[in-house]
Amino acid sequence: MCLASEDNAALLSDYPYPFKLVARYALEGDTVRVSYEVTNEGTEDMPFFIGGHPGFRCPLDEGEAYTDYELRFEKDEAAELCTAVPSTGLIDVANRSKNPMVGKTLPLSHELFDFAETIFDVLESRQVTLSKKGEDKGVRLSFEGFPYLIVWSKPEGDFVAVEPWGGLSTCSDEDDVLEHKRGCLVAKPKETVVRSFTIEIL
Repeated sequence: MCLASEDNAALLSDYPYPFKLVARYALEGDTVRVSYEVTNEGTEDMPFFIGGHPGFRCPLDEGEAYTDYELRFEKDEAAELCTAVPSTGLIDVANRSKNPMVGKTLPLSHELFDFAETIFDVLESRQVTLSKKGEDKGVRLSFEGFPYLIVWSKPEGDFVAVEPWGGLSTCSDEDDVLEHKRGCLVAKPKETVVRSFTIEIL
């Protein structure tokens, strides 16, 4: 799939950089590889962010409960996480919240998402597995090129979204200049920057 400013000039009124974005989905055995190719079609440096929105049915099988499942992280994570502020859309990085993980796992419950999404802004893992507690069957998300992870669902939703991102919404310690935001990528004129992640069925 391709989105290009040359095909829709109205895009330039909101994002004043000529660009082309190609999203590729490839099946490789039991794995889906999702790649984003961002090309700067202009003559000046182009700041941008890119990230994915993969979501997974939860529970995976009929007769199971949402609370039967967990997210298993590759590594231990920080004891405190930044706090989403839904009323402003900002992320508070100063007043941090207790990480709800237990060891390397994040037990899933609908209550986890009553307030807001869980945002991992200091992230060691680059691989997370959704599976039933005590079992190996599930799906594994690998996202080497993305430094942040957002986990969310709707109230009483039958899914969990596990989203690798290159950047975050505006944080409490940032100004309104795009280039100043944490994680901001820059593509040189005519350069193509590629970021990808994989989803493996276990």
